[in-house]
Amino acid sequence: MLPADEKNSSIVASYLPARHYTQCRFSTKERESFMAIAGLTNKDQTFNSLGRVEVKVFKGTRKQIGTTREGKEYEGYGNDLGSKLRITSDNRLIRTILNSSYGPPDANGDFLTEELRVYFPFDEVERTFATSMSAYKGSGLEIQCDRTNILKKCVMLQDSKGQYRQIVDCNAPCPMQGKPLSMKCDRGCNAEGQLFFYVKELLDKDLMIAGRIALHSLEDVSYVDAKLREFKEMLGTITNSPFPCWWYRHKVPFILSRTQVKIKTPVVENKMRTGKRADKVVWAIALQVDPEYMELRRAWMELEERSRRQLPVSQSVVKGLLRGDTSVIEDIDAIDVEVVEVPAQAHILAAAPLWMDWKSPQDAIAWAIEKLPLVSEDQLWQQFNDLEPINGKKAPAWFSMIESVVAQQKYAD
Repeated sequence: MLPADEKNSSIVASYLPARHYTQCRFSTKERESFMAIAGLTNKDQTFNSLGRVEVKVFKGTRKQIGTTREGKEYEGYGNDLGSKLRITSDNRLIRTILNSSYGPPDANGDFLTEELRVYFPFDEVERTFATSMSAYKGSGLEIQCDRTNILKKCVMLQDSKGQYRQIVDCNAPCPMQGKPLSMKCDRGCNAEGQLFFYVKELLDKDLMIAGRIALHSLEDVSYVDAKLREFKEMLGTITNSPFPCWWYRHKVPFILSRTQVKIKTPVVENKMRTGKRADKVVWAIALQVDPEYMELRRAWMELEERSRRQLPVSQSVVKGLLRGDTSVIEDIDAIDVEVVEVPAQAHILAAAPLWMDWKSPQDAIAWAIEKLPLVSEDQLWQQFNDLEPINGKKAPAWFSMIESVVAQQKYAD
């Protein structure tokens, strides 16, 4: 066991055996000496926070090569794949793993699947799903806005070697501000959402390789944004699981797929809208939590509730859940005991979390002392002050971290 009074030691290190945890911390002075490189590492965190993307997913086939009447070749849009998604990567190791998980590639070397299993890298919806209105030309991004302000644009610069394109930040008023989304932007901006993720099969092999799918329809962009916020509200997180599940790398697994939905589209005659709308069925993106994970979550909820009510629980049930076997929870019902009433406090997986009752940081520290009696109050305050808030609040981040440490400690024992 690592010494509890070791300077700058973390809460996890105080509880877990040394073989389970490796310290890598810097002092406050050392952290302050680090700084971002302007224009390189200080980028807006909603604009691809993961860096290099080596796995790309598409809803359609590769671009089609066509020929004009004059005989010139051009690239056209690919065909929609319907119920399937197309996965591409040039990384040889990635392709080997994808081949074993999703079957052999097609003639173009792409992998087709109806379900893609993913983990999300960030707990903030805005970083996981970066949305904007963007316009592109053949050579790349031209302009990016949020229908209120123009945030990025392409400018032509010149040096001793000639002209070159550069994407620069800006904050100019958008001419489409206040106008409905149905109005087409004169600059060609269209809705775009970039969903970042880790492919489950890759992260399960400890390969933290970023993936991305770019969505451009209003239906997909609005759906994914709303769905991620719904999951965040329901589960309290879209990244780290609040209970032990090592075969999911202690993360929340999601399934990305496609489904048919009916939408309304304007009726166009002679290149002019008639004011009428017609029904159209399209293949849209669908997102759900892995059902096996949700079953395991319900089992842990029942186990936790029984523990709170001081009901006896067989150790074989706990060991079964740690292995991911949800069938063992059925054995609990055979135990006939009197129910002990306890205060209706919110627990890890409840809809109303316990941290909402805290009125001050002192309440959060007092709760942590009860949970982790071997950790000194000074250490807890240090961890609390260094903690990154979630959506501007430290309370949920503190609650999630302490409960995660408690779960890891039980798992290590």
